[in-house]
Amino acid sequence: MPAVKTRVVGSYLSPYVRKVLVCLDLKGVAYEIDPIYGNDEFARLSPVRRIPVLIDDAVTLADSSVICEYLDDRYPEPAWFPQGAALRARARWLEEFAEKSPGAVGLPFFCNVRANLITPEIVKTLKQAGCASVGMGIEAGNDELRNRILKRNMSKEQIITACQTIREAGIHLISTNMLGLPGGSLAADFETLDLNVECRPSYANTFLFQPYPGTELGEYARAFGYSGETFDDIDESAWERSVLKFASEEEKRRIETLQKLFALTVEVPSLRPLTKQLIKLPNNRLYWLAHKLWKGYVIKKRIHPHHLSPREYVQVIAHYMKLD
Repeated sequence: MPAVKTRVVGSYLSPYVRKVLVCLDLKGVAYEIDPIYGNDEFARLSPVRRIPVLIDDAVTLADSSVICEYLDDRYPEPAWFPQGAALRARARWLEEFAEKSPGAVGLPFFCNVRANLITPEIVKTLKQAGCASVGMGIEAGNDELRNRILKRNMSKEQIITACQTIREAGIHLISTNMLGLPGGSLAADFETLDLNVECRPSYANTFLFQPYPGTELGEYARAFGYSGETFDDIDESAWERSVLKFASEEEKRRIETLQKLFALTVEVPSLRPLTKQLIKLPNNRLYWLAHKLWKGYVIKKRIHPHHLSPREYVQVIAHYMKLD
């Protein structure tokens, strides 16, 4: 791309200026920052006296959204907005939300994302809007289970790259995973643990698969003989026990125990050999307590770091510890 003398009037401290700089970096356009705003010259360039202002050899523009659309038209590759009317509309909505949320709401927030839809630009926009944490489904480390059974249609590389992009933006990530899937095994569930170790989430949340009636996967489990009990036997929570058939009752018990030790092992991968030995022991309340304490600590400190009064703190802890 030929060198273009492009000037951006504004300050790095402004999220609107940073949005334009992200777009310029994406397009590979060289630029310089000019902090002249506040004087008469700036009033001429931006009649409403807002930053940023973009000045190049073709035009002078104010307003970050207008500037980014201009850059996308002038330098089509790589695209700033996705292809397709619906996706472009959603991208514009996210852009508008990111600009107005800090001033209108001013609170950190959590949202869910998909690994195959994550881009550096989307993550930076979320960060700009005040996003503190996101949830993302990893679900299974085994490619067959993840893509054929769960129909996630995404590679390990996509998942790892998405997690890295989120971490580098300073956003906490909670991954969601399912153990004890139909057609799965203890070995497959350790593949899920190992993929989480590579992804390094702030917290690795795990559930035991339950074949709920009316769901495609629940019907699959019944049709292929993986569900050995009736729907009435399904536990109220997705943390305590599995109703599926595995190679042996011992393997099933170890999978159920792994669920309690999963998150701590992802946080401290050197515990993996110890975890393989601990799941051979009977499941017990000590494992449950370790799971609960670690999850509660991480959710409060990393995922939802909202300030609580001492009274609220005690109430939340009391309620949380009553949950399975």
